[in-house]
Amino acid sequence: MKTKVFLTLCVVFVMGLATSAYAQLVAGSPEDAAYTKIVGEENPDAKTTLLLDFEKQFPQSKVLPDIYVMLMGIYQQKLKNQPPPPNYTPDQWKAYIDNTEQAAKSMLAYARSLATP
Repeated sequence: MKTKVFLTLCVVFVMGLATSAYAQLVAGSPEDAAYTKIVGEENPDAKTTLLLDFEKQFPQSKVLPDIYVMLMGIYQQKLKNQPPPPNYTPDQWKAYIDNTEQAAKSMLAYARSLATP
């Protein structure tokens, strides 16, 4: 489970590098309207629902990397705010969260260095 979460975070961070989202949407299109609604939503649970709906409605969208990055941010906040699982002490859980976040940031920095000429 830990590996799956970690790999998902890494993939999402790398995918986030390849996007310039809003410029890739056709103004006034249903896709643009859905994206605008997502950006304006402040409730994390409602935003998650909108993000998952967007993914289903527009599976070929060029802004899917941004959708995944937003989802990852929401999931990351929920993971940080959850009580530790039964097999973790509070200190172990905090260390796990911190290590996962640091690893994801390192991979993002590495991916960015590859994208820079």
